[in-house]
Amino acid sequence: MKVSLQKSISEFQRALNQSKNMPEAHFGMAKAYGKTGEIEKAKEHIQKAEEHIASKREDHYNEFLNEIYLNEILDFKKSLEE
Repeated sequence: MKVSLQKSISEFQRALNQSKNMPEAHFGMAKAYGKTGEIEKAKEHIQKAEEHIASKREDHYNEFLNEIYLNEILDFKKSLEE
């Protein structure tokens, strides 16, 4: 595994240690695991990202830095099935 992917996974895990409900961290973990070929782990994290995306934002009129959207999650989830 490349050092940058190991570092990414480590940082996303650190974020998840702070809050298990952070869809951005689960999404990032899914993408990193997808790149390493660990598809089952990628699927696990993309599922968690999808589960937590709805509870993420109460204010639908403001955008946030690095905000992810359900369609991005669903697109990546579909790519894991191909």
